[in-house]
Amino acid sequence: MFDQLKGTHFTCGLDNLYISVKFCQAAISETKQKVVTRGVCRVHDRGLPQCVIMPEQTSDAAKAQTRGSVKAAVLKDDTKVKDMVAFSVYDTKPVRFISTAVTSLKWIKKEKSL
Repeated sequence: MFDQLKGTHFTCGLDNLYISVKFCQAAISETKQKVVTRGVCRVHDRGLPQCVIMPEQTSDAAKAQTRGSVKAAVLKDDTKVKDMVAFSVYDTKPVRFISTAVTSLKWIKKEKSL
């Protein structure tokens, strides 16, 4: 897929049907285009680390308490990828992401104004 790109160092956003840790590693290390990737990730069979997976809450009280929670992990010392970030955010349900396109990671608290 990426062999058709002319040049190097592209960024590709993917949906949760395609993105996985193996795909992200291959896109940057096994192509001459050195494509960095990012996108929403499914939980099962995608290589997402257990430490960032948040279970979906069933009660309204638990959902309200969990909303806004964030878990993140950075893959270090991998032979194929310099740094890969996996993180999840709990909104109305957990949403999980994988990225090799991250250049920095910092926490900024944002609140909605009502």
